[in-house]
Amino acid sequence: MEGLHASFLPQYMKFIASESGLGAGAASAVFMAYFAAYTLCIIPSGWFAQRRGSKPLIAAGAVLSAGGLLLLSLFRTFGLVLLFRMLSGTGGGMLFIGVQSYILKHTTRDTRTQGGAIIVYGYNGGTLSGAAIGAMLALYIGMKGVFVLGAAVGATILLYSLRYISSAAPGPETVAGPKAKVRGLLGVFRDISFLKTVLLVGIPTKVILTGVTIYALPLILSLRSFPQEDIGQILMFYAAGVLISSRYASRLADRLKNTRHILFLGMFGAGIGLGLVGLMNWQVLSPSSVPFLGALLVITGMLVLGLSHGFIHAPIVTHITETRSAKALGQASVASLYRFLERLGHVTGPLIVSSVLVAMNENTLSISLIGIVVVAFGLVFITGTKRISAEQRMRVDV
Repeated sequence: MEGLHASFLPQYMKFIASESGLGAGAASAVFMAYFAAYTLCIIPSGWFAQRRGSKPLIAAGAVLSAGGLLLLSLFRTFGLVLLFRMLSGTGGGMLFIGVQSYILKHTTRDTRTQGGAIIVYGYNGGTLSGAAIGAMLALYIGMKGVFVLGAAVGATILLYSLRYISSAAPGPETVAGPKAKVRGLLGVFRDISFLKTVLLVGIPTKVILTGVTIYALPLILSLRSFPQEDIGQILMFYAAGVLISSRYASRLADRLKNTRHILFLGMFGAGIGLGLVGLMNWQVLSPSSVPFLGALLVITGMLVLGLSHGFIHAPIVTHITETRSAKALGQASVASLYRFLERLGHVTGPLIVSSVLVAMNENTLSISLIGIVVVAFGLVFITGTKRISAEQRMRVDV
């Protein structure tokens, strides 16, 4: 549903902003609004899922997401477009938490990471196919036609959820009272392991996803005269990399019962991938006799970035649900809280990356600089982070 317009949405929003006389830079505000709405509904959605189950969340999320896309195809006033993206963002957040809560309810600790990988498969599988299909269909049915198609996908999600998803709510043991929730929330900010995971791995990963992959890269490639369909296919390499590595990373995490080193490998590899992407327009390589070297570097970098993020997306949820905070809040609530906090990276990603690009005069080496920072974060994360003991893990599971 969201992957269909991944290859052209930044350019479309840039055009809408310019048409409204606001300047092309206002396009990043649309992305920030989407992820801000996405973020704000996460914690309430997590609490709702614990009391009422996942089915209402998934159904309502599908309605809001599809409605936002349908309206986007009908109007192109900047203020309305901003509102419609916020509507879709709210629906997207509800959908995500609904699916996550459903999976946590139906998995054990020994299969939790593999259960989380289902979300990764769904998201990146949709991005992989959606980006390719949407980029090609935009040439035949136009961008507005692709938005309508996305709304039709949302309607399909609604029908599926009403027909096939169980409406049973979680048992009373998973629902904490208001006072316990407040105490648990305050305790989270004293949990060093939780904070390091969020600040050094979760948020930076989302900054890269939204700031580089979703927002900046399509614009950079478009400015360098890459055809629309080629941009969609390049984005596919990221999603393909995530799909390939998630399968093995999730199984490895469940088998080793230690996600710390897996997360570090993901951060290190992400830095390498960003470094390669940033070299695509490096002047030292311009005289090279290797044909299409810039495109090859971008493709390789996106594949490495995707492979590396596959070591993060699912294992990080397991890592979070084994912290002390999970014992106080419950697994579903602490996972929702983590999703809320990591979405700060979603919200600020376009602003951070665009600011770095502007500061460096849109030099693509700025992407490589971000990669260096990501590697540094990974080193700080793994330094001094202790693995939770077996006894502590058993208490958390209880």
